[in-house]
Amino acid sequence: MVNYSTFLKLLKEAGILDYTYPVRGDIVWLPYGVKLMQLFKENIISLIEKEGYEGYDFPILMQGNYLRQVSKKVSNFLDNVFWIKDKDLFIKPTGEYSIYPMFHRWIKTQKDLPLRIYQIGSFFRPIKNCDKLFNLQERHYFFEGHVATKNEKECEEEFNKAKKINENIFRLLAIPVLKSERPLSTNKPVSKKTIGYDTLLYINKTLQVGAVYLQSDIHSKMFDIKFTDKDNQKKYTHQITWGSSERLVFASLMSTIINGELNIIPRIAPYQIVIIPIIKRGKFKEINSFCEKLNKKIISSGFRSYIDYSDIPIGKKFHEWGVKGIPLRIDIGEKEIKEKKFSIYSKYLEVKEKYSFNELSSSRINQFLNKIEENMIKTNEENFKKKIKTIQSIKGIKEKQKDYPILKFPLDYDNSLVKEIEKDYSGEILGFEKNISEEKCIFTGKLTNYLVYFSRRI
Repeated sequence: MVNYSTFLKLLKEAGILDYTYPVRGDIVWLPYGVKLMQLFKENIISLIEKEGYEGYDFPILMQGNYLRQVSKKVSNFLDNVFWIKDKDLFIKPTGEYSIYPMFHRWIKTQKDLPLRIYQIGSFFRPIKNCDKLFNLQERHYFFEGHVATKNEKECEEEFNKAKKINENIFRLLAIPVLKSERPLSTNKPVSKKTIGYDTLLYINKTLQVGAVYLQSDIHSKMFDIKFTDKDNQKKYTHQITWGSSERLVFASLMSTIINGELNIIPRIAPYQIVIIPIIKRGKFKEINSFCEKLNKKIISSGFRSYIDYSDIPIGKKFHEWGVKGIPLRIDIGEKEIKEKKFSIYSKYLEVKEKYSFNELSSSRINQFLNKIEENMIKTNEENFKKKIKTIQSIKGIKEKQKDYPILKFPLDYDNSLVKEIEKDYSGEILGFEKNISEEKCIFTGKLTNYLVYFSRRI
């Protein structure tokens, strides 16, 4: 098992980020990490835009009067932002407060709806217990979607589409998740319904990696977002929002560590294949020429490849690329030149496949990379399921929590119970799940068709 401190050091050694920045709760992205995050963004954008969303980029500064307006309904929010007090401006803690004033200006008639937008960028929120990774004061790669619709029915439809987008994103990164409906006490009054997604980290704590909010007309009433319908009547829009951040990538990287080394899912790996020339004596030009020829063929087939010409011992090269989590490695030495065959090695699958130059086609590489991804998804899901335990008594909470970081049990859909459990036991109610049959609530004994997930959260 990898602890939190070791994971941070591994990310630094891999050239992904440096967590020693002198402002607590912030990080510096290094070149390898910048490449990884760029690929992450490209994949996310592709999934989002397939569903009709268009990209926007809103300012990070917002007027204080908007936040004061919202704070009348959302308690304590005034204390959870960075203020530029002499200008009565605050720095974006989330997107609504810069986006919805513009919705008010842009949306005039039903022809303007539905309006689907997304943005990717930083948001800033002072966090008392910020750490060096999962609870940053600045989220560099936060992405969020917002949709304004004409009525409740269309709003529900967009809500369900957004859930599918999120679930596709999690699969893209081989992240197993629990999907549950958040207790009403955690999202009222900014949302009528919230679906949260949680994954489990190696440190045996759950991490929220995404959420979808059914806002209905709550925010449109706050920001006076209205449209004229076909009968020339003024009506409030109905909205949804959803989002996540670079937490997804950290969760993905942590879930695929083997023997203290990363294994980056091929879709977002900065290099999918690294070619390592092995030159012990002579054959310098011949080996390098073959490496260049092979690299050119791989790149022209649409894959990200790199030749490591660095002047360091071969063993150290293998270690460095292992730490970086490269999906595939090809070693080219005198033997490979002589036999006119070479092996592609997958550290994650622990397998080698031998090919001649002509046999190495884009379809074969694709098969290899797809096999890695499928194996990561399957393995992570299987490991995740093993960590969940269903219990049927209150006593089971303390008895099973040590061995099973996520507990599942029948519970009345009652917010007062949620608060009581979180006060008396070490953990949080993640959310509710509808049960097919009725079971007795372990606290009240009443029949309920709801199950809850309970866990310690980061």
